[in-house]
Amino acid sequence: MRKRTWAAMVGLAVVVAVVAAWSGRDRREVRLSDGSRLRFFGATFGIQSAPKPRFRSAWTDRFASRLPAVLQRFLPPPNAPLASSWTLGEETLPVVTIWFSHVAADGRTYLETPGPAKLRPVQGELVMFGGSSSDRLPWGDDTFFLLGWTLKNGSALFLGQTNLVSFEDRWLEFDVLDLQDQVIRRVGLPNPARGRRPAP
Repeated sequence: MRKRTWAAMVGLAVVVAVVAAWSGRDRREVRLSDGSRLRFFGATFGIQSAPKPRFRSAWTDRFASRLPAVLQRFLPPPNAPLASSWTLGEETLPVVTIWFSHVAADGRTYLETPGPAKLRPVQGELVMFGGSSSDRLPWGDDTFFLLGWTLKNGSALFLGQTNLVSFEDRWLEFDVLDLQDQVIRRVGLPNPARGRRPAP
């Protein structure tokens, strides 16, 4: 009887975890007017430049290199090189970068541009600088593009609003808009700058 109870509890925990993961993924995916999707992975914070996100552990990377390309596609996306370009804020000011990919309507092909969409931040305290970045990476038989956006003053992408994030809020929130400035969806990511206010 105890074994059945434990098995049922473990099964229920697995189901809850899978549902939570998929629902979280849905909240971070935004369908655009052309049927493609923006898939947001997270945000990073840095004083000189925002570090790139890591999708794979070191052992996963080693394991992936031994697999045929067709099987590699089932693993998490590859890690981008850690070196940042000047567009990701080589200034000496705090930088937050939002990392995402643009997936074609077929649900498989990754695109190098963000498509028919703009981002608008919810008001915060941190004035952002920088620009855009794109990493082209092999992922099995496919090509994976990791896109990064960092605000700069007067950025047209963010409709001239430059205060993206606070140092107190738990969530970093921004709206995804179509090209007519209509809100498609609000996206929330864990705020990487929370509790990390730099010295004045």
